[in-house]
Amino acid sequence: MPRHILLPLIVACALFMENMDSTVLVTALPAIAGDLGVNPLALKLALNAYLISLAVFIPVSGWVADRVGSRTVFAWAIVVFVTGSLACGVSSSLEAFVAARAKAGDAFPLLETLMDRAAQDIQLRLRNFLFDNVNCTFESIRYTRLGPFISGIELPSLCIVAVAPEWSSPVILSIPAPMVYTAVDNLLGGRAIGEVAIEGRTFSSVEQRLMKRFAANFLEGISAGFSSVVRPSFMIDRVETVPRFAMTSGPTKQVVVARFRIEANDRSGSADLCIPTSAFGGFHDVLSRPSMAGEDDNSEIG
Repeated sequence: MPRHILLPLIVACALFMENMDSTVLVTALPAIAGDLGVNPLALKLALNAYLISLAVFIPVSGWVADRVGSRTVFAWAIVVFVTGSLACGVSSSLEAFVAARAKAGDAFPLLETLMDRAAQDIQLRLRNFLFDNVNCTFESIRYTRLGPFISGIELPSLCIVAVAPEWSSPVILSIPAPMVYTAVDNLLGGRAIGEVAIEGRTFSSVEQRLMKRFAANFLEGISAGFSSVVRPSFMIDRVETVPRFAMTSGPTKQVVVARFRIEANDRSGSADLCIPTSAFGGFHDVLSRPSMAGEDDNSEIG
């Protein structure tokens, strides 16, 4: 199979496994309990073991990726995940099943390492942009379709659509009003104390221009986070105040949504980055390189 087909297929399969694994166990608990001859309530141990394993290995994954590289970590994450899943399938007792389930959880957070690393760079860039002590953390990642994501955006929100030559599909950055007002207040010197009530109005042209620059810095951080796999050179295509106008394809398009929490002074807000899974098809150009050391860290965002 050609490399330009094989590598995107590997990434897509990994995302599918992650999404499937997060939902299938709860549905299958009664059948699994019957096979093991135990009470279904006893299988809560398997759920808890998986969650504990996630909590332990989420911080470890970033440390490991910094030292051995994200590509290596990603490959080992798939191996460990598949091994743990196979061990679950052949388990003949509750104890063996719980142990195998915990093993599968060792690999799951490693697939989120890129977003963790991107949050660190976003924090640095937003501190320089907002002239404030900004904290940015990666909160969660979920898999859905474009239609439900768009319809679930809280109003009012700004939706920034950006494209990158290295990624085959546009991305959407959704910024709710609390985050917009927090950033604009900092940039204009207001620095209001506490949360600001939603005003129920459309965003002004000044606010949209300022948030376009905010989004440029945010996307530069995403680019830096993905530099060890493929560094996208994002260019902002448009800014929309009505979420449905930000639709970049059909509503059934599969997407990954990463949520980031941003805090400035005593105020906070969130931002959701929606990436179609088809965008990962561009990874094969960089993944085929023997080394990415010494790559330029600059990003072009317009």
